[in-house]
Amino acid sequence: MSSDQNKSYYLVTPHTGRGLTYEVYASYDYVRVTDNDNDHGCSVTFEPVDPKNSLSYKIRMNGSHWPGSPYLTISGKGWVYLDTKENATEWLIENLYEGGLARMYEAGLERDERFLSYVRKDGSKNWLETTHYENMKGFKVIAAN
Repeated sequence: MSSDQNKSYYLVTPHTGRGLTYEVYASYDYVRVTDNDNDHGCSVTFEPVDPKNSLSYKIRMNGSHWPGSPYLTISGKGWVYLDTKENATEWLIENLYEGGLARMYEAGLERDERFLSYVRKDGSKNWLETTHYENMKGFKVIAAN
């Protein structure tokens, strides 16, 4: 993926147009899908880990309840929450050109369940989590500005 690190994007579900948002749980912002169709939610910025070789990225959500903690991070239980840049997960992004979708997964091979997905928990909310390859979800990447 090539992206301008100064440009913001929305990550939205392909069928409903729902984007990402965050919600406080246990003193952290956990990431979830918005409640309404075509609500693009909060934009993100892809920051290359090495600006000279942009293979992996830290994904910064352009908003959070805690200053200095806007980066997508995988918890020990596989949920995605926002934390500092130092603690943030490094993500690889795979473009799927048929349909314009992108799939994201943790760089490295530390765990099997490292592919970004979302699951319905707590009634009607779809929380971001990581899963096995066959269950990962693709997102449309839409320029925010």
